[in-house]
Amino acid sequence: MKKFSRDKESKIKAIIDATIELINEKGPASFSVNEIPDRAGLSIGTVYRYFPRGKDDIIAEILRKNIAEFIKLIENST
Repeated sequence: MKKFSRDKESKIKAIIDATIELINEKGPASFSVNEIPDRAGLSIGTVYRYFPRGKDDIIAEILRKNIAEFIKLIENST
């Protein structure tokens, strides 16, 4: 069971990392979801398995993670 969990986490990380690279290169509106699996080394089905709404879900997850990290920084600095 743990192996699957780690595999899932690594796939999600690969999708997020690939999306961040594409955003940095092209901007958030100028790339296609179809570019993500090529960059991440995964299939398009895997991308949609973890992020059913595609790019919108991935970008929302990136924002959630960044906000959570920002909140931790604020809490640790007080």
